[in-house]
Amino acid sequence: MTSSMFYLLRMEDSQHLWVKEEGSPVLMRLRLADRLTKLQIRHLSLASPFQPVRVDVEVGAWNGTSFWGTLGDIHIPVVVKAVGRRRCNYAKTM
Repeated sequence: MTSSMFYLLRMEDSQHLWVKEEGSPVLMRLRLADRLTKLQIRHLSLASPFQPVRVDVEVGAWNGTSFWGTLGDIHIPVVVKAVGRRRCNYAKTM
């Protein structure tokens, strides 16, 4: 089993994930050995091919249709909200 950082591109269902290793053009279909929690499903559902989520995955043997995998940490990108000055009542009427 090799453990490394992958980009999660898509969640097919609660058992199958499409991942891509950093710097590699190869897509891999993973079948998870363990069940996902509700929080993990919520975090992984944010993934898309245009905004992948980084995950730590241990990749196992090929089972005919996919690789066996065990999910480790999920690294969600932090969304920075723009903070601006509140503008109101500048055009006062008399």
